[in-house]
Amino acid sequence: GLPPFSGFVGKLLILDATRHMADVWLIWGAVLATSLVAVLGFAQAGSVVFWKVNVSEPEAYPAPQPALPLVAAFGLLAGIVALSVFAGPVMGYLEATAAQLHAPAVYIEAVLGQG
Repeated sequence: GLPPFSGFVGKLLILDATRHMADVWLIWGAVLATSLVAVLGFAQAGSVVFWKVNVSEPEAYPAPQPALPLVAAFGLLAGIVALSVFAGPVMGYLEATAAQLHAPAVYIEAVLGQG
């Protein structure tokens, strides 16, 4: 998760939630180490994509490509941007969901009725 994408916001929320735990350094170290590995992987992949010499001869008339994979990719990218922009309202929804999961009495009463 790199800024400005939603994975970055998620990692920040994990780091914030573990500030007062006993094993904070273990968790922070794991999260930050995996972030470093991801950055190195993205850098290596980017260098291969942008600096690799293409020795194959391009086709004279390339076959038309279907648009559906491109639409799917842009849809996923739009979702990532939306999660980044609307992180506050999404967090409010997730906190309300977590509160309901930690207090199941209301759900049990709604499903089973007064008993």
